[in-house]
Amino acid sequence: RLFVVATSVSVQSQLQYSKALSGTLRALGLPNGTLLTLGATLRGMGASIPMKQAAPLVREEIWAFFAEHVLSPDAQMRRLSFAVLLAWKCGARWGEVSKPRRSDFLELTSERITI
Repeated sequence: RLFVVATSVSVQSQLQYSKALSGTLRALGLPNGTLLTLGATLRGMGASIPMKQAAPLVREEIWAFFAEHVLSPDAQMRRLSFAVLLAWKCGARWGEVSKPRRSDFLELTSERITI
């Protein structure tokens, strides 16, 4: 139970975790009442309502955004355009690119950045 509550994920994910753990405990013949109560509480908090997610951008949309902002006079918009492109290219590994460390870069020079 503590594992499910200690994770910093949405209530929908916590509900899925509690269901999986509850089923495992039941199969092992161990008590799972606490997880059943947690599941009922999470459902009461709206966990059974599916999250609405935005449709993913297609290649043409992301390149149009990048092309429009990469040469912007605003330095913040240039950085944003690169960040959006990097996030889109590495979307399956967003956790790895959201907070890069120096050790994540294979090559880091003024001419080239290799991640």
